[in-house]
Parts: sequence; structure tokens; C-alpha cells
Amino acid sequence: MAKIPGKTETIENAESAPFEPSKATEQIRAVAEQGVEQAKEAFSKLESNAETTQEAFESTLEVAKTTRNEVSLKTIAALRANAEAGFAHLGSMRARIPERPCH
Repeated sequence: MAKIPGKTETIENAESAPFEPSKATEQIRAVAEQGVEQAKEAFSKLESNAETTQEAFESTLEVAKTTRNEVSLKTIAALRANAEAGFAHLGSMRARIPERPCH
């Protein structure tokens, strides 16, 4: 097998450590614990972001509700003013029409 540049041994001649089940178990446990910690951190961030988003949504919803109410009140006021102007115009037209006697 080819030599690795800068090394004096070939890959075939490299010694491997003997397999120790207790060390393997410790390593697997360490990796699993690290994974659990990373998952906890990720969940914590997700929860925090979800709360922030919910607060922003509730605030936006409240603004929309207030705006809707204001627009509704202004619309009703405009319709009322238009109706009153229409009735006033109708009354002024009626005042100009001479009454005919009924037979």
C-alpha cells in the first residue's frame, strides 16, 4: 500500500488500539448526552421564538381589531351623514313643489 506523505509507516502497518467495550459504552453515552443537550437547546430556542411570534401576532391582531372598529364607526358616520343629506335635499325639493288639492 502507498505511503502517506510525511509519514514513515504505511496504513497497513498502523497499530490499532484494542477494542474495549467499557470505553465504547462511555463514548456512546457521551455522544447521546451531547445529542440530548443539543436537542434541549434547540427546543428552548424554538419555544422562545414561538412565544415571541405569538406575542407579535397577538399585538398585530389587536391593532387590526382596533383599526377595524375605527373604520366601521367612520363608515357608519359617513353613511348617516349621506342619508341625512339625502333626506334634507328631499325635504327642500318637497318644499318647492306646490301642493295640489285632493278631489
